[in-house]
Amino acid sequence: TVLTGAMLPPLYLPIDQNHPLRPTYPYALSKKLGEEIGRSFAQRGNLQVVVLRPVFVLYPEMECEVIARAKDPAGYSGVMADGPNPAGGGPVWHYVDPRDAACAFRLALAADLADFDVFFVSAGNTLAPDPTLDRLASCVKTPPEVRNQDLYRSNIHAPLYDLSRARDVLGFEARYDRRSFTDSAVFRGLSRPMLRHPPGSRAMHQGNVSPGYQGSRHGNPNPCLLLTGRHSQIGAGACQQNPVRIA
Repeated sequence: TVLTGAMLPPLYLPIDQNHPLRPTYPYALSKKLGEEIGRSFAQRGNLQVVVLRPVFVLYPEMECEVIARAKDPAGYSGVMADGPNPAGGGPVWHYVDPRDAACAFRLALAADLADFDVFFVSAGNTLAPDPTLDRLASCVKTPPEVRNQDLYRSNIHAPLYDLSRARDVLGFEARYDRRSFTDSAVFRGLSRPMLRHPPGSRAMHQGNVSPGYQGSRHGNPNPCLLLTGRHSQIGAGACQQNPVRIA
């Protein structure tokens, strides 16, 4: 969800871990190759690999760009509010709060999983002004099959990705709703970030972490966590409870 342009549309919605990966850009191709390298190591039987696929991580320093884009969706192009990068998230403006992303890392390390597993990490909504299905239909020639109509009826801004597996297997659900922040900022006419994460906020998800990390089912105390999103600096120790090293 980092780039738009010549990307191929999904075959069905919501996109789950079984959806074919069809990269059309070198950046996206590098992500697929990284996952396949991880899979090859896992198949040797001595390493557990967990792949997390986070969407655009909305750090505080990016809030100004997100606000600028929300104020003028049609006219926004590139960096327009002195942010470090343009607002991201692809055509439907996916995002995840860094505190939620950090929690997903911690939960993935603590979970009892198979040798190789894949999870999407996203907030439960998008930042785009239009409903998800309407916005996607405006970007593709043929809208994909929607396999879970109830999802998009109950939440018109639901992401393109199936987050149920991350919830059911990892126990992860994003807690920080930045859509309300963006809507409020635009309504109030703000142009700069209005939210700063308070000291210690990186540990706010400790209650979601399973106590007493026991390692993988193979007894490997250092499973490999493979990030195939943009921001590798959100590490496993971000939840700060029972820190675990990454192999």
